[in-house]
Amino acid sequence: MRVVSLRAAGNTVVASGGTKIVTWNLPARGHVLNPKANVKKRIRTTKISCPGMGSFPPASISPDLHRIAIEGDASLHLHDVPTGRCLGSVPIHGRICKHLWFSSDGRQVWYITEAGKANGLTIVEDSKSGVIKLEHLGPTSQPSNTPWLSSRGYKITGDGWILGISGKRLLRLPPHWWSSSTEAGTWSGRFLALLWAGLPEVIILELEE
Repeated sequence: MRVVSLRAAGNTVVASGGTKIVTWNLPARGHVLNPKANVKKRIRTTKISCPGMGSFPPASISPDLHRIAIEGDASLHLHDVPTGRCLGSVPIHGRICKHLWFSSDGRQVWYITEAGKANGLTIVEDSKSGVIKLEHLGPTSQPSNTPWLSSRGYKITGDGWILGISGKRLLRLPPHWWSSSTEAGTWSGRFLALLWAGLPEVIILELEE
């Protein structure tokens, strides 16, 4: 399947391909692989359904791997990863959702509309009934935990230079590696992943100043 969202935690990897969620439970470190073991025992596939969902919708998996947020029919839908059950839905502010991600604590979902505006949603769960609601935070120019902004202060200039924390030029990206879109890269500490559609594969760089 074509993957639209991927996340790993511990020895578990979860990938979303639109209507399908696949979970791999990998052997722990130091575990000796058994070539005779049935690999299917380590894989779980879950089906999900959203109204008006495209073939490759914007999607994001929560940091704890328990939930997935998917855009469909101008609404944001929150699903349970193990069961595929829809936990809640809410209309988005904008006709098209371009980019979607969870906050680091998994309590908020952010998205970018076709107009380039960021909007946030808070996940509110009733501890007694278990009912989940998605409440709009409203548009902002600077959402929290933005994946394409470095938390360590690294920056990428308009002509492809990667700047260090002090502003020093560290590396200039080849023209075919970079896109004018600010969402073409994802930061995690000193690592930068380039994953826009013009690349044949994901490129991961480790930076040191």
